[in-house]
Amino acid sequence: METKPKDKYNLVYCFFVCLGLSHLLAYHCFVVAYDYFAPHLKSISKNFEFWFNSLLNCTACIALSFDLFFTTYLKRKRLKKGITKPKKLRYTFRIISGFVTYVICLSTPSIIIQFFPVKLAFALLMIEVTLIGCATGIVEGGIFGFAALFEPKYTTALMIGQGVAGALMVYLRIITKATTKETVAGVRKSAISYFASSSGIVACVIFAYFFILKNKFTKYYVDKYYQTHYHKNQNQKEIKEVDNEIIIESDTRSEEYLQKEENSPLTDHKDLLINESESGSEDIEKKTLLSNTEFKDGKEKDIKLFDLYKRCFPYSISVFLSFTVTIAIYPAVIVEIPSTSSYLTSSGWFGIILLTAFNTIDLVGRSLPMWYPNLLSIKAITWTVCLRFVFCVYFVLCIKKIIFIDWLAIILMIVFAITNGFPSSTAMMRGPFDPKIKDHERDTVAIILTISVQAGLFAGAVSSWIFVPIIKHS
Repeated sequence: METKPKDKYNLVYCFFVCLGLSHLLAYHCFVVAYDYFAPHLKSISKNFEFWFNSLLNCTACIALSFDLFFTTYLKRKRLKKGITKPKKLRYTFRIISGFVTYVICLSTPSIIIQFFPVKLAFALLMIEVTLIGCATGIVEGGIFGFAALFEPKYTTALMIGQGVAGALMVYLRIITKATTKETVAGVRKSAISYFASSSGIVACVIFAYFFILKNKFTKYYVDKYYQTHYHKNQNQKEIKEVDNEIIIESDTRSEEYLQKEENSPLTDHKDLLINESESGSEDIEKKTLLSNTEFKDGKEKDIKLFDLYKRCFPYSISVFLSFTVTIAIYPAVIVEIPSTSSYLTSSGWFGIILLTAFNTIDLVGRSLPMWYPNLLSIKAITWTVCLRFVFCVYFVLCIKKIIFIDWLAIILMIVFAITNGFPSSTAMMRGPFDPKIKDHERDTVAIILTISVQAGLFAGAVSSWIFVPIIKHS
């Protein structure tokens, strides 16, 4: 019996943190580098940052949804034909194709802004934003689906990496703002550093991904995934590894053999099967999963998305509402909150202080489920994210100076951040491992939850675009 290998030096765990970090760098680069794009694009669109943000989230949600439904359609079509074609773990294609898109798109904004006319530059940047949004959706579905093959803490590692990405960009913004002159040349220099460093990090993660696929710990969980998906028998199936992918090939069996197997009492047994060696000198234990709830005549059972969504609905609605409220307020509303100090307000430092507090504590919140995974029940998580709508009222009162206390704004920003990071990470971590979810449905549930995240980000961006101008001019 194969023993479970250890994640030596937490190498795979650290890789998932880097994976979560790198896949959001392109997004943050286009959002954070507002100062760089503003002098060039304000003449074309005063709300270009809204179009960037909305297009990134909308295209990511659409691309992820299309990927999920298209994959399910192909699988259903394959099963209707009564055949099992070679199936491949396609996370490599999703992740690498998305990351390559990141590298290309992060290498060109400075060239576009500097050498192209304003209208053409704006059009090209919108195309790049669309590509990054699509890549983000495909990559996010890939990495969360891939993490669902492992233990729950590896999904938490992705959420921690996303938090690190936000915090890292804010810290870089503080450093560049404090050390770079607020001139066109200075802003260009800081923006180029954003894009170059992000592109380099993504390129390094691409190489690390191929390295981690060779890791024994990774191979163990990938093999385990296929053992719970397929009826593995020496005369029926053969597992081959080709180009870092796991491909399952099914042998053709006669109808007479299938009928015998169906009538066999062993097919009704839902435990693991143990085959004895013919020599009798030594028992060789070969374990395969043969459950009527997952297989029919050795074929993979179809996954009904609507039924699956109903089972994971509490987790889905929780992450959707959490990110809707967060993006509706962060960063558009936060940067409008004034300070009692005129210098902090006019220089923009108070907004940066609030953004730093949010990203730092949000990172802490995303990390907590690793130690306290069962601190909140799913009902408590849902109630927590619903109560976060109160922050919308509070921050409006801050902008109107009805509440005008700096330390109180910082404290409530900390509460706002912790109630974003902790509940959403807990839901993302526990959703695929809920008792209602079967083993072979985990990666699909992870993708469904990721779609909910992207839908929440888009809903929050639209809400922010509608209500922020109303608040400022009312």
